[in-house]
Amino acid sequence: MTSSSSRTADVESFSRVEVVQSFIEEVFPIELKERIDLQNLQLSNASYVDEEMSEYFADLVYQTTFASDDVLITLLFEHKSFVEFPRWQLLQYITNIGKEEQKQDKSQQW
Repeated sequence: MTSSSSRTADVESFSRVEVVQSFIEEVFPIELKERIDLQNLQLSNASYVDEEMSEYFADLVYQTTFASDDVLITLLFEHKSFVEFPRWQLLQYITNIGKEEQKQDKSQQW
């Protein structure tokens, strides 16, 4: 399997709600997974990967509740064979989420 088809297979697998539910059950700390409403987990059409990041990253965004608050769970897939400033790339992704939230709520002050 090529890296491109492997990446596509990963994203396709994790686009299935039951796969993400199992992933959360297996990987997340108990303190978190006990408060995540897995029954109402829904795949969103949102993406926070911008054009600059899209060559090396893909994401899937899920909506649910955590302790009765609406939350997003994002899965960020990196598809490159070298390490290049991962902290800055993750910060860029988190910043993209903040920018989108700010667009949706103009009254929010940063």
